[in-house]
Amino acid sequence: NKGLDLLRFAAIFLVVVAHSSVLLIPFSQVPLLGWPAARLIALHDVLATTGVEIFFVLSGFLISKMLYRNQTGSSVAIMD
Repeated sequence: NKGLDLLRFAAIFLVVVAHSSVLLIPFSQVPLLGWPAARLIALHDVLATTGVEIFFVLSGFLISKMLYRNQTGSSVAIMD
């Protein structure tokens, strides 16, 4: 499903951006583009947490759907 693939890409992108921001943003410097360091750290935490949560929920859904399909021989009618 293209919608699920797009959501999975968005989740992975959020995690990659959050992890790369640790390397790119010098948190030791207080002002960066007018933002205090505490605000940048909070933004990093939100991006990383949201991306990981979306990825794990989506993975759980896709694995459950695959197991259901293997057990019953059909798929969930709502998603197909």
